[in-house]
Amino acid sequence: MKHRISIKYGTWPLPALAAIAVLLLAAACSGSGAKEQAMAPATQAPPATEAAPPTSAPAEKAEIPVVPIEMNDDGFKVAEVIPGGIVQFNIANAGSEPAAPSLIRIKEGHTRQELSDMVDTVNTNPGDFSTFNQLFNVASAIYGVEDLAPGATLSFYADLRTGDFALSDDNHPDRGLAYFMAHELTGKTEPETVMHIDMVDFAYTMPDVAQGKGLWEFANSGDQWHMAMVIPYNPDMTPEQVLSAFEEPEPSIPVLDGILPMSPGERVWVEVNLQPGQYEVICPLPDLAAVADGGEPMPHLLHGMQHMFTVND
Repeated sequence: MKHRISIKYGTWPLPALAAIAVLLLAAACSGSGAKEQAMAPATQAPPATEAAPPTSAPAEKAEIPVVPIEMNDDGFKVAEVIPGGIVQFNIANAGSEPAAPSLIRIKEGHTRQELSDMVDTVNTNPGDFSTFNQLFNVASAIYGVEDLAPGATLSFYADLRTGDFALSDDNHPDRGLAYFMAHELTGKTEPETVMHIDMVDFAYTMPDVAQGKGLWEFANSGDQWHMAMVIPYNPDMTPEQVLSAFEEPEPSIPVLDGILPMSPGERVWVEVNLQPGQYEVICPLPDLAAVADGGEPMPHLLHGMQHMFTVND
């Protein structure tokens, strides 16, 4: 399925970049206490484990576990326990309205109740970066999309490892969170990709020439959250002008592909479909570390987090 980052994620006025806090987890999960879907009871997440060390290659490549998830007008339907490691998610929207599913990791040593309580605290203190930073101590954003139409299916791969996880529908926060666990490290096969993008503080490690159609791997090896907005490359526009363009009621720059905010240590694989041409990948998220030190939330793009690349025929 072709998926896009909606322009709505690029319309932050520069003085109000803190609003992404609400868009990411706070608003997405604001109804978490209302109706948690029928998963396991709130317990401490099992310790996250690292992938097994390399072994000799098997005669045939192992299959990647598939996790089906259904969304309807009541919430999510997902198994209480799923395979750990690298898995493929197929999220089908069987509801009557567009949905915005997001996958969230509850960090090791924290619980579902802590996540719910922290989200409530963030909602009570909108725009408070210190409170928002505390949320990242409890949970990690893995992957999500903003518009999954009724009848459509979202497919992607994620490196879960093991632990406790939550699903939210950003379009319908009143439906609450759905929880599941991954106890056993089952998926040890990596998907075949045509592109790898590593996000660090503050740069993208990626080729200058990319294959525009196929499975792209996105990894966050930095210490901060990052995202990847793929836009047409315009050498005549400065980073400040690019950000200003997204302040307009109808932004003049299309967001063609990429991923929404991802927390450090996460890794996903998504299908990308770009026509031949020149593109730029940017991260407009605010610098939360600077805010924690009493500074301004300068966008990562103004720190230099951008990369121009070419897609050939």
